[in-house]
Amino acid sequence: MNNKYFKRGILGFCIGITVSIFISLVISLVLGDVKFYYISRKFLSYINNKLIAAIFQVFLSGVLGVAVSISMLCFEVEKWSLLQQATIHFIIMSSLMLCIFLLSPLLFIECFIILILLYFIICNVQYLFYRYKAKEINKELKKINGDNYNNKIYDKKSDKNLLKLLIIYGVLIAIFIIYDFLEINLSMDLKYVVLFILCITMVVKSVELVKSKNHSGSKVIYPIVSTLLLLITLGLNYTGFIKTVGEYTVKSTDLSKVYIDGLKIGDSLEKFNNKEYTFTDRYSNDNYNFIYEEIMISEKDNKINKIFGHADQADISINGYKAIKNLDNVVPRLGNNYVKVTYDSEQLLKQYIYVDRKNNIKVSFIYREYFEGKASDQLEYVIISKRS
Repeated sequence: MNNKYFKRGILGFCIGITVSIFISLVISLVLGDVKFYYISRKFLSYINNKLIAAIFQVFLSGVLGVAVSISMLCFEVEKWSLLQQATIHFIIMSSLMLCIFLLSPLLFIECFIILILLYFIICNVQYLFYRYKAKEINKELKKINGDNYNNKIYDKKSDKNLLKLLIIYGVLIAIFIIYDFLEINLSMDLKYVVLFILCITMVVKSVELVKSKNHSGSKVIYPIVSTLLLLITLGLNYTGFIKTVGEYTVKSTDLSKVYIDGLKIGDSLEKFNNKEYTFTDRYSNDNYNFIYEEIMISEKDNKINKIFGHADQADISINGYKAIKNLDNVVPRLGNNYVKVTYDSEQLLKQYIYVDRKNNIKVSFIYREYFEGKASDQLEYVIISKRS
């Protein structure tokens, strides 16, 4: 028995590290910016050293693999009932997910969703596998007995719909991991479009399962699971959905004369004089190459790609009018074709987003909705960026 645990542990450790590195390689290849993304940002914030953080993350990936591998031995203890086996295994996996939650930017509810989905996927994949094996055995038995094999008792369409639904659940897990755990800098619009398509497909496949002749248990379970996932996904990403849809439907506004300290998107980086600003290491943001107290700049091909300015420290100008400090200075000059969404609910920050499709840029005017208990339209930040 000890030898079995040891072998399972070594195998799990190797698989854990391999899977971790493989996922990071795939994501890095998809991003295509010649960088290798491996370390979680939240983990890096605990250990301010990339090499040591990478070593710890490799080790923890191996430990996670060991725990998962050895925990599967619960299902080989014959004196335990299936309920006992599943309960003990679930407790072990819940403890692991709690550790992952503490070391990652994922919300606790996201960790819980991932755990439930993983269980659901594994159980149902095993169900489909054994269902297929039973079908093949019955087919052979019918041949041996000389009876005609009746394939109608197996609904292939239902099995395919079930498999497609499980794939959708797997993609949902992948999205949580890529965007919320690894915090890879991919387009947020892509995330919301994919989530929208997945939600629609999930509803369609659940309805088809309900209408099927077989999978009687699925007629109740899958619609419930899919509905809960739909509500949770929409709840967690409500602002993002509204923002993405709004940006694609709002009328275009000319933003070619919106500047932050005389800078705009597309300007040569040489125009940016960093000596005029106060360097700071208080902020850690991979979206920007130059970070200062007053302003943050992102560049691509030696040209300014994104500008983040503090409204009280940087000079915001619109169509030649300077000293833009509140929304009353913005709306009369840019008009009412904007999208209003939450920017940061904890800080009570909202934003007006204007889109310029001709010049492929957008501007976010971020303000605090309430200040000292009173309604406010005072600007906090302004962001000028390329449209995704």
